[in-house]
Amino acid sequence: MRDVVVFAVVFGALPFAFLRPFYGLLLFTWLAYMRAPDLSWGAARSFRFSLLVGAVMFLGWFLFDKRPFLRRDRRNFFMIGLAAMVALSYLFAYYHTESATGKFIEFLKVIAVAVFTTAQLDSKNRVRVLVLLMALSFAFYGVKGGIWGLILRDARIIRGPGGLLLDNNDFSLAMVMNIPFLYYLAFSEENRRFRLFLRAAVFLTVMTIVMTGSRGGFLALATVFFALVLKSRYKRLAVPGALVFGLLFLLFIPEHYRERIASIRTAAKEDASAIGRLKAWGVAKEMIIAHPLLGVGFQNFVYAYKDFDPDVGKSVVRVAHNSYLQIWAETGTISFLFFLAALGSTILLMRRLQRLNRVRDGPPWIAHYACIIEVSLYGFLMGAMFLNRGHFDFVYQEIAVGVALYPIALAEMARRERLRAGRRGPARLVIRERGPRFAGGAR
Repeated sequence: MRDVVVFAVVFGALPFAFLRPFYGLLLFTWLAYMRAPDLSWGAARSFRFSLLVGAVMFLGWFLFDKRPFLRRDRRNFFMIGLAAMVALSYLFAYYHTESATGKFIEFLKVIAVAVFTTAQLDSKNRVRVLVLLMALSFAFYGVKGGIWGLILRDARIIRGPGGLLLDNNDFSLAMVMNIPFLYYLAFSEENRRFRLFLRAAVFLTVMTIVMTGSRGGFLALATVFFALVLKSRYKRLAVPGALVFGLLFLLFIPEHYRERIASIRTAAKEDASAIGRLKAWGVAKEMIIAHPLLGVGFQNFVYAYKDFDPDVGKSVVRVAHNSYLQIWAETGTISFLFFLAALGSTILLMRRLQRLNRVRDGPPWIAHYACIIEVSLYGFLMGAMFLNRGHFDFVYQEIAVGVALYPIALAEMARRERLRAGRRGPARLVIRERGPRFAGGAR
């Protein structure tokens, strides 16, 4: 029955995705984060829905949509540059596997959808709809797992729904990155009951993260909550409130998770998993030194591992356990720099937008949406230190939302300034990377 529902929803929505590519983008996002096919048990589970929706969406854009394919922004060029270097690494790799080919196609699809998103989001309403869809898709699992955790306190999540969320550590990171979405959207939405649901979803999502037992997820969670406290307007209340929440958190979490957290201090010396990660980081360093330009090849870390650690058994398979080293070792230094540039410049752009909004007395929703992207990426930056998730599609779509949000927010600020000044007629907005300049309108 679930397979029938998934097929009916996707194929029923395809005509709309063809005629209105933005609807295709929403459908693609729902499939990527809600993972509806992975909730079924039959043919829908293995059907390539995302590839089909992407093809229909791009064809519809080519035939009907007057918008450009992408927005001219340096972050888009960083992502395209990253894709180009990954392609070179894949072409010149000395190991070629069927799985690497499939993942390479998936990566190109992720980048194409991300840059496409920046042009499709050309209004506040479109940004809001996409951000809500992203948040609620992950909230489905956060709320579901949290309720299950409240009923069975010792329940554990061994694996996620599927795809890039299959591993429990990756699933935990996605839940952490969604907390800023839920938290700040609760301040922006007008419906009171919906705001209450979003706040409850934050608590239940934390419960879900606890159930994964992921230590990397805990560190990412701590980073996100620390950033939320620092960004609070009422720090005198937020700081003691955070301390109380931290104490209650440690008191009421299951014993097995408390032991996992406590083991972080001694993991480097006693924990076999942590020792294996440190060993993998050393091997990654050797790969980088030996192949600094193009790396050992996209998705080739596990295959090249035995060549750089001759003491390891031939049957042992180890990943980098670090997203930064994964990208650097597999696809080279230039690719790694593009990746860091895309992340870092997006965070700086969101911080700049918050300052502009404060100085120019812009609407609160601009600051809230900018904080969503900034704080969520902080969670990824910490979690990526311990997880092999360098090509996480959620990250690239967050960058895309940030790219689109900036000019929309500047235009909204200009409109409000024009209304306050009592001027009539449109203001012409010239957007520069260092900030906005107005011609023929309010200054």
